[in-house]
Amino acid sequence: MSMKLLAGSLIAAALTLAWGSPGLAGPARPLLLAQASQSAEDIFWQSVQNSTDPAMFQAYLDQVANGTFKGVYKPLAEIKLRALGKTAAPATPAPETTAQDRTTPPPATEPATPPPTQTAQDAASSPDIEACDRAAAHAMDDQKPANLPGVTFDKLDTSAAITACLRATKLADAPSREFFQLGRSYDKAGNYKEAMVAYKAAMEKGHKRAIYNVATGLMKTQRGVKKDPAAALALMERAVDEKVMFALSGLGDYYRLGVGGRRNYPKAIDYYNQAIAAGDSQGYVGLAIMTYDGTGIPRNRNKACDLWQKGSSLGDSNAADYSKRYCRYR
Repeated sequence: MSMKLLAGSLIAAALTLAWGSPGLAGPARPLLLAQASQSAEDIFWQSVQNSTDPAMFQAYLDQVANGTFKGVYKPLAEIKLRALGKTAAPATPAPETTAQDRTTPPPATEPATPPPTQTAQDAASSPDIEACDRAAAHAMDDQKPANLPGVTFDKLDTSAAITACLRATKLADAPSREFFQLGRSYDKAGNYKEAMVAYKAAMEKGHKRAIYNVATGLMKTQRGVKKDPAAALALMERAVDEKVMFALSGLGDYYRLGVGGRRNYPKAIDYYNQAIAAGDSQGYVGLAIMTYDGTGIPRNRNKACDLWQKGSSLGDSNAADYSKRYCRYR
């Protein structure tokens, strides 16, 4: 079957799964819950997203152009096409096998020498790894190469970063940070579903900061990611155990807001103070909010403004925003 026909078959199957078809035997059976929650576009994309054939992604873009699909994954499809090449190479037909071919044993030959296997050291020095690091390394990642400053979230070039990090994560023994960096890139691009997949892969491979990102991703329902407050709380506690920067203030936020359970203001205050002692500027932000509102602590707006200013002096943009908004006339 040609790739064009295969792509067409996948599209038809996706539409059937998403919308159902009465067929010749009467009304279609009710869809499974997992199927019903997905559109035809989601189903088709999931079936081709790991393909190495450009024709699959061109088929997706064709469906966007003719209005069948909304284009949710259009940027990713375009990135895939650029990474794989714009046109698919024509398939070489397999030689016809005769009865004699099937019965004649193959001639004895020397065994082929297997290609050298890639070691973890090889992967670490790969140009693809280096490209992903340059495009999306986190400044506070302890796995980041020491010679790179890292890229702030607002400065991420998502197209370049996703392309580079997709290649890097396909390498054998790719470092866990490459999956984390791919997650950051998808996150900035607004593709939260793929971001969570990448963050979880990084976490499973031992990347500590990814624990924090998965926890924050589960705090609220976003496109493609279902809210799970209990799991978010458990993961943030794990991030604290792993001494991930901002996890202490994050756990303070969870207890202040009641994420995954009831609000616990004494615990929130305790974690904010621990965060401040550890140099986490977000600890000042959370403690100042509670002090400004008088939540679980005596209300004192002057003290709250002092706390925000301390956080701002450490370069925290959130603290600076709060200080500018609420402390101009004190």
